[in-house]
Amino acid sequence: MNQQNFVPFNVTAWSQVQHEVSNEPRAGEGGQEGFEQQLAEASQAAPAAPKPANRDDHPHLSQDDRDLIDNAIAQRAAQRNLSPSSASIYTQALRKLVNDLRARGQTTSLKDHQSLIDHVNTYFSNPSTRSTMLVGLNALGAYLDPARSRYPHLSEEEQDLIDKAIAQWAAQTNLRPKTAGNYTSALRQLVNDFRARGQTTDLGDHQSLVHHVNTYFSNFPVGKTMLAGLNALGAYLDPAYVACRAGRPTIVPSAADAQLLDRLDLSGLTTNSVALYDSSFRRFSKALNVAGHTISGLDDAARKNSLGSCSRETEI
Repeated sequence: MNQQNFVPFNVTAWSQVQHEVSNEPRAGEGGQEGFEQQLAEASQAAPAAPKPANRDDHPHLSQDDRDLIDNAIAQRAAQRNLSPSSASIYTQALRKLVNDLRARGQTTSLKDHQSLIDHVNTYFSNPSTRSTMLVGLNALGAYLDPARSRYPHLSEEEQDLIDKAIAQWAAQTNLRPKTAGNYTSALRQLVNDFRARGQTTDLGDHQSLVHHVNTYFSNFPVGKTMLAGLNALGAYLDPAYVACRAGRPTIVPSAADAQLLDRLDLSGLTTNSVALYDSSFRRFSKALNVAGHTISGLDDAARKNSLGSCSRETEI
């Protein structure tokens, strides 16, 4: 047997799990709960969990690494109601992984989730061993960073950016805490999916993010929440940004009207009022443009007459 790919545990429990699990779960939340449930069910019918492995089995594992692994699996066991046998299997898998990492001279922090995943995929070819380690890494990630465990492709900088953007938006628009939380979760899910698909576009590219939502989330309720969250993100990254309802692209006024818009004094107004005035101005400019006119090119009477006609039309 290849000792490099062997993890000591309750053989009876694992033989049943191997029969059920043929595909390796991703190192994210998807597929993980089903795998854990199969492992837990198999363990319930198996003999008691084996005694803890001798420390000599993992000579390169530091006490800090050992304690971190034990605490992470203990938390996961409590949260997911894992049997002692299941928890032991994950513990031994992570110890084996980190011991191998250190034996190869790697000083990588155990917070570096992606590096640990890469190590598993590089050095552990046995599907069962690899699957167990990957699921164990999710437990470790959840212990070290609850948000990261759900969004493995979201960087710390992006997570921080989203948090600050929503905090600013909540303060400016008096959002309820629950709504702000929904916006934060939706943006994390969006950016995580964006990165998982290999997109490296800067988060300041509002239209690319809107397009991603419309492409992959338009049929899901969270899509609308994502678009609302993107307005908050856009306002944080660009103070001149005006939130556009339902993720519609901002209407660009004619050159003459754009100069007029720049001279408007909207200071002292709330964010929502500024957005309303700006949106109305742009739609009015667009409507006049179609007829070959501009706001600045009409006198006051003509503007009022045109505005009355536009207000009766369906909003584009």
